[in-house]
Amino acid sequence: MLLSNQDTCHTGNCKCENKDLCKHPVFQSGKAPKHTVISIILLICILFGCSSCGSSDKSLSKTDSGKPYSDWGESTTGSAKYLDGDTVFVSIFLDDTAAHWTNDDVKLVKNNMKIACDFLKEEGKRYGKDVNLIYNIDEHPDLEYHYAMETAFPGTTLSNKEGASGEAAKQLRQNIYDYINHHINIEYIMSKYQTNSIAFLVFIDNEADAATTYNYYFGADKNRYYELCFINLRWSIINTELKPETYAHELLHLFGARDLYSTDTMTGITREFIDYVNDEYPKDIMLGNSRKGINRINRIDGEITDITAYFIGWKENIPETSRFPTIQSTYKASFVYSRQLLENDDEYTLPDRIIQEENYKKVIIFRLIRIICYGIILICFIIELQRLIRKRKAKSENEQLLPPF
Repeated sequence: MLLSNQDTCHTGNCKCENKDLCKHPVFQSGKAPKHTVISIILLICILFGCSSCGSSDKSLSKTDSGKPYSDWGESTTGSAKYLDGDTVFVSIFLDDTAAHWTNDDVKLVKNNMKIACDFLKEEGKRYGKDVNLIYNIDEHPDLEYHYAMETAFPGTTLSNKEGASGEAAKQLRQNIYDYINHHINIEYIMSKYQTNSIAFLVFIDNEADAATTYNYYFGADKNRYYELCFINLRWSIINTELKPETYAHELLHLFGARDLYSTDTMTGITREFIDYVNDEYPKDIMLGNSRKGINRINRIDGEITDITAYFIGWKENIPETSRFPTIQSTYKASFVYSRQLLENDDEYTLPDRIIQEENYKKVIIFRLIRIICYGIILICFIIELQRLIRKRKAKSENEQLLPPF
């Protein structure tokens, strides 16, 4: 928050106020002052109402100045501030030459967004936070944009296989940055909705094996201050629509939440810490596919536990930071390089990609088993139905052969 200037100055015996002239003897006697510097200071006090006297720190803090757009590019959090109070989500629907948004697709996105945002609001209440997410494009059509690409967009661009840091993903992200700069008036939107927190959700009518959020890391390129969330319509591996829990998971990244299913050298998430969270906080929504439970289409079963609450600034401290010092946040709800990275890089180079793929394989195997079971039940039903038909037919034929009484 901007520090306010002093209302009055206090230099020696001088106590200037806006309504009175300075009573210092040097002004009453008309004699030249012995200390020219003091005289200059006193004159400035009179001329400018003492508003410039005393010390004043005009630098922006590392948190939030509060006034819309006033600290753009300066906050450690990036464009999406704290999950407390108002935040605007701008929706950008991406079209390409191979895929176009249908009314049903857009309806699905709206439904998932509602469930996800309602979930974040309710979870915030548990921690005493007043979460208000402004996202409804039916109520706020000025928050809806459509970006048409001139080429086909491969869904694997943002997948784990190629990596969200690959060249294709970088080019797409740059295209989105350029589109925002040329077509979206950020200052106007923030002023209209009186918020200092804004993020951009890019919806892609395609499939991929990962949704991706690009966070701002404090100290990085200010041109990357915008925080973006890319959400595909479907999973490529299991060919199903993304569920509301995935939406909520990605939205939480915008406010500082860490993935708790893979190691990360930049934020100090180690394999030991991940195993600990799986054991102690098995319902944390940031565990992703490794979370115990079912990713449902109409509700979210995951939770924001104290671990994620700490990363998004809902809790000042948690005891786990003593046991796992690498996870400590330098600034709340912000992404900054880990304060204490371990010297042993092996802690971070475990085959997390393989672990994630194993989770996908488990899901696929589970679905195949379920399909096979349904198939067996259906076959048994058909066999039994045919048996009953044959039995009834045989009975009917026997009745026809019997002589009449």
